[in-house]
Amino acid sequence: MDRINFTKKGRVILTVIECFLWLFVFSHIFFFYKEKLDLVNVLFIAIATTVSFSSKSYLSQIVCGDFFSSLGKLSLTLYLNHFIVTKYVSIVAKPLNLTDIQKITVYLIGAMMMGVIGLVAGDCVKEFYNKYKFKLVKQMIIN
Repeated sequence: MDRINFTKKGRVILTVIECFLWLFVFSHIFFFYKEKLDLVNVLFIAIATTVSFSSKSYLSQIVCGDFFSSLGKLSLTLYLNHFIVTKYVSIVAKPLNLTDIQKITVYLIGAMMMGVIGLVAGDCVKEFYNKYKFKLVKQMIIN
C-alpha cells in the first residue's frame, strides 16, 4: 500500500472500509459469535490491520500516533506480566477471604504496577544496550 497514493475520496472510502471491518469483527466476537466464521474474522482482522498500519486512512493516522503507540507498549507489558498478578491474587485471596470486588481491585492495581515496572525495566535494558552495544559486540568478536 506504500506505492498507492489515495485521493481524499479514496482515503475516506478506505477509512469506511477499515471501520466496517473492525466493527464487523468486534460485533461478531461480542454479540454473534459462530465458530464457522472464525476464518472470516481472521481475514478481516488481517485486512483491517494492514489498513490501520498503512497510514493511508484517516483512522490509521489517529491510531498510529504517540498516544496509541504508548498504549500498545503498556498493553504488551500488561499481557506479559498479568499472569504473575493472577497467581498472586489466587494465593492471597483465600486466607484473607477477599470478596470478588476486592480481588478485582487487587488484580487491577497489581497488573498496572507490573505493567509500569515492565515498561521501566524495558527502557532500562534498552538504554543499557544502546550505551554498551558497541563494546559488547566488539568483545564478542575479539574474544
